[in-house]
Amino acid sequence: MNISNLLRNTFVFGMLLIFSCKSEPKKLNLQEFMWLQGTWITQDSSSIESWAFQNNEWIGNVYAPKVGKITENLRIYQEGSDLIYEAKVVDQNNGKGVQFKMESTSADSLHFVNMTHDFPNQIDYFKTSDSTLFCNVYGKQSEGKGFEMKKLKE
Repeated sequence: MNISNLLRNTFVFGMLLIFSCKSEPKKLNLQEFMWLQGTWITQDSSSIESWAFQNNEWIGNVYAPKVGKITENLRIYQEGSDLIYEAKVVDQNNGKGVQFKMESTSADSLHFVNMTHDFPNQIDYFKTSDSTLFCNVYGKQSEGKGFEMKKLKE
């Protein structure tokens, strides 16, 4: 066997090894975030956010009591190996959702990012207790707001 045949065979074997090791995207267990389940109200009562786990994804909405309507539809779902937070704001973006990719997570927090969106660029949820969530929405220069939400009795 000459050197060119040896190199070609080594290359072919290496490529076969690489492609045979390719795995399916890791399935995340979205049920790990059951602390998100329920209806949450901001301290100033300006916003009520509800989350429910349905068909292996989280479905949420934001209701504004002062205007008496849902202002945002939310969704957290898996796409390939990514966890996506999607927000559809009523009367904005031609009814299309804006996606934020999960950048990090822990047992009590979720961090989503979309640096190409105008605002916000990052959305965080933190479980601070069984009855309290803290949410941050902020931009590229960390401008934005944070708000605490209390869980409503069900």
